[in-house]
Amino acid sequence: MSKSIKVVVKRKSDDATADDPALGAKIEESLQFVRGLRKKGDNLKVMVDKLNEHGHLRPDGEPWDYDSLNDFIHRHGL
Repeated sequence: MSKSIKVVVKRKSDDATADDPALGAKIEESLQFVRGLRKKGDNLKVMVDKLNEHGHLRPDGEPWDYDSLNDFIHRHGL
């Protein structure tokens, strides 16, 4: 049986959200919505359309676009 090592890499920008609980809550809410859409198997374009259609904004308060959603997914390892 092989042993595995789990490595977690945090960016300095991730620590900045710990100072602002409201921003942290918005990021967590966005993570939940994006995870739900990923489970359904939606592609990025469909996900952007659904998020904007239902009024789910990015954590900074702007509407989602393809590039911002792609960056968000990669940044949070989804």
